[in-house]
Amino acid sequence: MSLAVIVDALVARISTGLGAGTRVDDLLPTAAAEVPSVTVALDEVTQQVAGVGRSPRGTRSGALQLTLDVDLAHPTLDLDGGETLQLVPADRRSLVLPHGPLVRADGTDTGSFTGGDLLVRDATGTWAVTAATPTGRQVRPDVDAGVLRFGTAVGTTGTLHVEYRIGQWDVVVSRHQGVCELSIAAEATALPTLVRRVATELARPNASMRLTPTAWGSGATATTPGVPAKTRVQLLRYRFDAEVEQPLLGAGGGVIRDVAATAHADENGTTHTETFHIV
Repeated sequence: MSLAVIVDALVARISTGLGAGTRVDDLLPTAAAEVPSVTVALDEVTQQVAGVGRSPRGTRSGALQLTLDVDLAHPTLDLDGGETLQLVPADRRSLVLPHGPLVRADGTDTGSFTGGDLLVRDATGTWAVTAATPTGRQVRPDVDAGVLRFGTAVGTTGTLHVEYRIGQWDVVVSRHQGVCELSIAAEATALPTLVRRVATELARPNASMRLTPTAWGSGATATTPGVPAKTRVQLLRYRFDAEVEQPLLGAGGGVIRDVAATAHADENGTTHTETFHIV
């Protein structure tokens, strides 16, 4: 599991608590416009139980958004044993999606799909979603089959970008522990209030990530070039114990090792990037 999942969860938690006006990410501020800020860093990360880093957690239902970027020059999946699966057939009028069946943005599979439920884009622009037989630059989803059908052939070069949703997926849980350090930067008179707001937010109960404060640093003059001279920085340190639930994306047809495409899953505001491993 990438530690970015934990960083993103912390960033989302702090951002939601603070609201607009404070930059929260994993990059130190280098300009006046980037202050006030909260910078998240992780260190000394370990798994609690060796060999048990990912545990099954059942099946979820809803609308899990997936993003697929297909290399149109080589629209294939490499399977076990040297076999390949062609995502785009010879007539280039359809695309097999790695996951399905498809659902709309509200999690239902009935009714007509619109541009809010499915996005298909190439170098020319966005394809229009239709429920009728597609013509020209129109695309119609075959919901049950997980196939997109085009009114005209897709190109032979460039990238085809697709955003779609599936209604059911398995999940696994990764559990990690480590040190979280927050570097909080603000104008000198505003810093004490911001630090206490961050500490208050992280003191709230959170079942997926337990935080124990271990250090409260003193404010000091910021030394990063580009930030205003009156900027002060204060460090807070925590021990964290995080359970991160991630989608386990599967489909039929064996295990896929290497893919000529990249998939991203967006669940509860957190983006996960994976090579397709179909199990």
